[in-house]
Amino acid sequence: MNRTVLRVIAGLIVCSSVLAGLAARSLSADKSKPKAKAALKLPKPPVRIANAAAQSRACVECHEEIDDLLKGDKHIAGDFHCVVCHGPSKGHLEMEEEGTLPDRVWRRWIEEKNGFQWRMKNASLEIARFCASCHGRKPAQGEKIKTIDWEDYLKTEHGRAVAKGSRDAPTCTDCHYAHGVGSEPLTDKTIVQRCSSCHADKQMMKRAGRDPNVIRDFKAGTHAEMESAPPTLRSSCIKCHKPH
Repeated sequence: MNRTVLRVIAGLIVCSSVLAGLAARSLSADKSKPKAKAALKLPKPPVRIANAAAQSRACVECHEEIDDLLKGDKHIAGDFHCVVCHGPSKGHLEMEEEGTLPDRVWRRWIEEKNGFQWRMKNASLEIARFCASCHGRKPAQGEKIKTIDWEDYLKTEHGRAVAKGSRDAPTCTDCHYAHGVGSEPLTDKTIVQRCSSCHADKQMMKRAGRDPNVIRDFKAGTHAEMESAPPTLRSSCIKCHKPH
């Protein structure tokens, strides 16, 4: 074997060693990289139920407190009655076992405790995903529905907190309400009231690391609810801060 052949063989061995080292480094770097979080995919939209209005009458017979709230509700007007969101809930209706809840209940308000009882882990996120199963998708042709960009929502302050499972984070039903959607117009005044329900809560703002006096300062400034100011000069939180 002549010297030229030996040089070629030696060169190939060196190249193989270098390539093996580079490959090992690449694999090591890939392992050290944090894995991208799985996208928070939306569930399928709830299926419309035949005779939903008739099936939902029993709900109002017991839950009289929501009867007035449902007047003017945009979901009800669109034939999107109780059973569409909560499911047929046969066990709840028949109540063979005391305390049987509807098929879908993420959390419920307990009047005596003046607070929510959480029925599901990450309820705020699951509520948002359920609402976005309709409102976070491109509407079908001819369908009139207000939509949001789900990915953009998850980048907002509220969306990030909801995605992390924060129980303080406001989800769709905190601002728009679950019953009576659209029955109360969103004006500058009502928007400030709804934002105040969290942002004027000093304990909640302390947990979130936010300014607990922001609503007080807002109302003391020129953006407040000044009845004497012309509508063009009045403002509300969402004119500067994107809610979703």
